[in-house]
Amino acid sequence: MPVITTWVFTQNGIACTATSLIAATRGIPTLDEITEDEIPAIRDAHLLLCATTPEPGVFARRAGTAGMLTLPGDEVADLIRVGDTRWIERGAHDLLDADPGATRSTSGMPRGRRSPGRLPAQLDDPDSFASRLSAILDLRRQSGIATATAVDIPEVAHAGMLVLVHRLDDGVAEADAPVQVTVLNFSSEAIEGTVRSEHLTPQSDVLDAASDEVIGRVDDLQSFSVSLPGYGARFLVLQPQVDED
Repeated sequence: MPVITTWVFTQNGIACTATSLIAATRGIPTLDEITEDEIPAIRDAHLLLCATTPEPGVFARRAGTAGMLTLPGDEVADLIRVGDTRWIERGAHDLLDADPGATRSTSGMPRGRRSPGRLPAQLDDPDSFASRLSAILDLRRQSGIATATAVDIPEVAHAGMLVLVHRLDDGVAEADAPVQVTVLNFSSEAIEGTVRSEHLTPQSDVLDAASDEVIGRVDDLQSFSVSLPGYGARFLVLQPQVDED
């Protein structure tokens, strides 16, 4: 894997941001070599990390909302010389672009480079990082996934595919609750796969909660097929067939 020069292994862990990590996995050797053509794929991979949040627990975002990259080490040399390399991931950021000409924060931190662009412009663009993140958070809020119960992480055939199965039971294990399935593709290529779990009820419709479209049905082997684009994610809810008798 290409090495980004601002990565430093210390007792503090890896000093990087999500965006710089993604750039490295895509074979970009230095942050200066990130081109405009690379930004959509980096954005999609960053959103994929956010899409893992449709699972129980707390969701938190920091400078990642602005797509911050790590600072060059020489810009914070006085801060990292004692060994705390985390300062390279703490570049100043102006979410609202209130002072576009500023090069440092009021406390003196250098302004970091960001990939998605300023937040006000992102909110006007439905395909931007911030707008798509907002849609992910809407799904999380509407479904009640934060207080759901995780019940299964099924094995899958594709190395880049991850499946998380939950009960939307508000934390009440004995409640009669819908089953939700989050499917994630951590590869850059489109994939097709099969989801199988003992928690899937046969003959249930599989609803894509984002598009409100039924994409399949659980078969008698408690499985269904699913396709995802590169760095894609789907938030699925099972709808059991109603017995008319």
